Amino acid sequence: MTKWKASEVFINNEHNRMMIHEDKWGGKPIADCGITLSNESKKNARLIAAAPELLEALEAILSPLVNNNHDGMELWKSDDQYHNAVAAIAKAKGA
Repeated sequence: MTKWKASEVFINNEHNRMMIHEDKWGGKPIADCGITLSNESKKNARLIAAAPELLEALEAILSPLVNNNHDGMELWKSDDQYHNAVAAIAKAKGA
């Protein structure tokens, strides 16, 4: 997995913008989060940059529950938090 990074950049004499790009030298741009006049742009950019790693971590946490049926797991699978996590993964993957 290629990691992403959020950076403030100056484009065409405009205000600094928050850009998401691959976290490597010359990494391709992923997203433009807008002008950084507020902290909200910075927060959104950091969240977007962390999204692939957050998805991978959530999938790793849920994998044993999805792929195995250990004693007591069925009770946890009925919990709303489990279903919310599964739905978040599906949303992130476009399902």
